[in-house]
Amino acid sequence: MSNLSIEHLLREHREIDRALAELEALLDFHKNNPQWSAQHSEAFTRVMRSFGQWVLPHLSKEDQIFYPALEDFLPHDIGPLAVLRGEHQDLTSHYGRMCAAGEALCAGSTDPQHRDDFQRSGRAALQTQRNHFYKEELVLFPMVVRFLSPDQDALLLRQLQVMPHSEPSPGPAEQDG
Repeated sequence: MSNLSIEHLLREHREIDRALAELEALLDFHKNNPQWSAQHSEAFTRVMRSFGQWVLPHLSKEDQIFYPALEDFLPHDIGPLAVLRGEHQDLTSHYGRMCAAGEALCAGSTDPQHRDDFQRSGRAALQTQRNHFYKEELVLFPMVVRFLSPDQDALLLRQLQVMPHSEPSPGPAEQDG
C-alpha cells in the first residue's frame, strides 16, 4: 500500500539532500580556502536560499502537521516523536549559528572564531540532518504506514500540500540592494 503523505515528505527529503550537498561543498571549499571570498559569499547565498526554500519549511511541516497527526498512534513526549522533535531543535540551533557566522564572514569578518563556528555548526547540521532522515526513513515512516488509514493519509497529504514553502530569504549580497 502506498502512503502519499510519506511520499510527499520523501520528495522533500531529496530536495533537502541537494541543499545539504551544496552546504557540504561550501564547507569543503571553505576548509581548503579559508580566506573568505566573493565565491564563498555567492555559495553561501545559494545555500541559504535552498535552506529557506526547503529545509526550514520542511521542519515546520513536520512539527506543525505531521508529528501532531501521529500522536494518535505514538506518544508525544517519549519515543520517536520526542527524539525527532529534539533533533529539530538541534538543527535550528546549528543552522542559526552557521548562518550568523556565514553572514559575519560575508560582511568581511576575518575573526577565526567565525570561520570555526561556520565549519563546526555547518558540519553538525549536516550530520544531524542526515541522521534525522535515516531515523525517519528507516524507523518512523515504515511504522506510520502501518497506522494511517487511506482516509487519514489523504487528509494528511492535503494538509502538507497546503502549507507552502517559504520564499527564499535574501542572501548577504542581496540585502544591500
